Amino acid sequence: MRNAELPWGVERQDTHLYTPHSTFRIPHYSSGMIALARKYRPKHFSDLIVQDHVAAALRGAVAGGRVAHGYLFAGPRGVGKTTAARILAMALNCERRGADGEPCGECDSCTRIWTGAANLDVVELDAASNRGVDDARDLRERAMYAASAEGRHKVYIVDEAHMLTREAWNALLKILEEPPSRVVFVFATTEPQKIAQSAAPILSRLQRFDFRRIGPHAIAARLEQVLAAEGLAAAEDAVRLIAKSAGARGAGADPGRRVRRAAAARRRAGRQGGVPARGPAGGCGGRSR
Repeated sequence: MRNAELPWGVERQDTHLYTPHSTFRIPHYSSGMIALARKYRPKHFSDLIVQDHVAAALRGAVAGGRVAHGYLFAGPRGVGKTTAARILAMALNCERRGADGEPCGECDSCTRIWTGAANLDVVELDAASNRGVDDARDLRERAMYAASAEGRHKVYIVDEAHMLTREAWNALLKILEEPPSRVVFVFATTEPQKIAQSAAPILSRLQRFDFRRIGPHAIAARLEQVLAAEGLAAAEDAVRLIAKSAGARGAGADPGRRVRRAAAARRRAGRQGGVPARGPAGGCGGRSR
């Protein structure tokens, strides 16, 4: 299939960037396509929308060599928790990290982490499907091994952390109390109160950051940047409507999906003789000329 035949907002990506996932990685299937939300995922702390308090603290910790061994990222869905964790992993293992603690976003290490390719030092675990005590024990044992090279950090990103069982938290308690050198755990959750109920002692071992909801104005500004980068035109009212809908949930990852669906619907209507598939700025379907 040629790129021109792909759905709007999705473009082909080299399949060599993808490798079969293991039990301890979030699946990244070699579909050869990349959605807008992933294509424009932030690569630097400064790119995080609305989360300036988190970005400044993490950037300063990396620059000053004061990175904690455990973090809890709490907040609504789609506000950048996992993205911030990946940027932290990139910064800790970047080959050309800036003096301000920002990753370069372009070196081989940064690229592999950002794309989700296989990486010995950065492991992502979906606690919704790996929530038991055996999974936690396996993770604990893996964390005891040194990083792949001198000066690198091992980073374990646990998404949906509130899904871990009480027994799994108990299995992780010891390593969080006495962590190995250059090992960092990042737990991301939308429901921190559940962790407090099932594993209260864990919270005192983690540095917590609460991520803010992303409002419609910030979403609209980001959406306009993406549309400009893609060379696409959209009515201002359409951008505001999409941003308002996503802003009601405080999720910054939704607009790209909505724009893609709107453009696909417009193209289908164009093929059926309804509206032009490539129209003026009144829609989201065509490239600006």
